[in-house]
Amino acid sequence: MKLYLNYIKVSMQSIIMYPVNLWSKSIGRILYVYLQVCLWISLYTSTDNSSADIRTKALTSIIISNIIFSIMECNIVNQINDKIRSGEIAMDLLKPMNYMAYLFSTYVGENIINLIFRTVPLVIVSSIFWKQHIASLHYYCFFLISILFSFFINFLYSYIIGLIAFWLLVTWPLNMMLNSIYKFFSGIWIPVFLMPKTLNSISNILPFKYIYSAPISILLAEKQVDVMTQLLLQLTWCIGLSIFSVCIWNYAKRKLVIQGG
Repeated sequence: MKLYLNYIKVSMQSIIMYPVNLWSKSIGRILYVYLQVCLWISLYTSTDNSSADIRTKALTSIIISNIIFSIMECNIVNQINDKIRSGEIAMDLLKPMNYMAYLFSTYVGENIINLIFRTVPLVIVSSIFWKQHIASLHYYCFFLISILFSFFINFLYSYIIGLIAFWLLVTWPLNMMLNSIYKFFSGIWIPVFLMPKTLNSISNILPFKYIYSAPISILLAEKQVDVMTQLLLQLTWCIGLSIFSVCIWNYAKRKLVIQGG
């Protein structure tokens, strides 16, 4: 455990060395949310009550999803890809550590810094300018549990995609395509409840919805049974992706040995 705590510390130190980069990303995220809010307000300018309700729900979803996104940044795919191409992965495998736990430690370290420099400023700005969209929310305790599940699902998904580099060697084109699909079906760009029925059905069978939309659904839920349903689905995805990642890793190690001769 001490080994992985050290990896978390090293990961934090490597990021905090560039404070200008951290603050520029923080300001950029705030501006991005502001532009999204302006866009959705302009889309629903009607005084009709139904449109006003949809606008309020959409704005709440967009603001909360961006707050969640600020602590979900994951560079695991590029990290694995770079190490495989450089051959550094071989040295990592020789170390007395679990490779998945090592990557998760770096992921945690990066997002602890993101929490301080990106999430907290975004929450403060949102509380000042868009308080009506985040003040009347419920089930905060269950929301925090859901965030932990989302954090783990996001890591597992990125880890699995990163392991594809053992076969493809260059994964950035695939990662770019999957990243677009990820953002579309997760609800970061468009709230899931506004999607057509067909796209919503597709979203239900993908893990992306359970990274962002599930925590938001819990905050907006009116019945506790709906909250428990979302948490159960997230837990199911955590278990399923964990098992799948172990299987992929076992095959990936064999592939690496073949490439090394």
